Amino acid sequence: HIHTSAFAGCGDLHSIVLTPIVTTLGPSCFWGCEKLPADFMVSTAVKEMGIGAFARCGIDLIMLPPHAIRDIYTFVDGEGELAPDGVVNVEVDESVEYIIRSDFGYACDKITHLNFLSKSITIETGAFNVLTLKEIIFQETCNLSIEKRAFYNCKGLSEIKWPKIVHWIVDGKFGEQTLPGNRPPLPIIHENA
Repeated sequence: HIHTSAFAGCGDLHSIVLTPIVTTLGPSCFWGCEKLPADFMVSTAVKEMGIGAFARCGIDLIMLPPHAIRDIYTFVDGEGELAPDGVVNVEVDESVEYIIRSDFGYACDKITHLNFLSKSITIETGAFNVLTLKEIIFQETCNLSIEKRAFYNCKGLSEIKWPKIVHWIVDGKFGEQTLPGNRPPLPIIHENA
């Protein structure tokens, strides 16, 4: 198994040998590996390929399933991981619980879409400073905390799909939709997020 985003952004990677024991390629695992040879062939032992596994690669795309070449980068937040330069569509993996300022540096100034797959996420101050950001999607049942200026200077932001609990609160239906002894945690969204 090659993990999600394992070699993402390795623009100088020019050769890969996938042994027969590799049967799964995670999402975005070779995203942006532009120097892979055009004649690179994925082993027949590979049975599963994640979304964006070969996005922005120079290989012959005819032999790959359409989802494997979609230009979506999956962020998994490993130690020292930074999103590669030039990402546009970002999926934040379900394992990610915090987004901090350094996760998406200044080189990530082209992001237009963010899709948070996390069930619980805290977005810290200064996490995103992206003029091009247009859309954010949170999971319906996401436990959400957004700090002050988490989306500072995101002036193009026009659409946010909030967790359903946010809609219940805004519509004044929180009490109708939840039982007193079994209420989900309330979202925390700073007024200047």
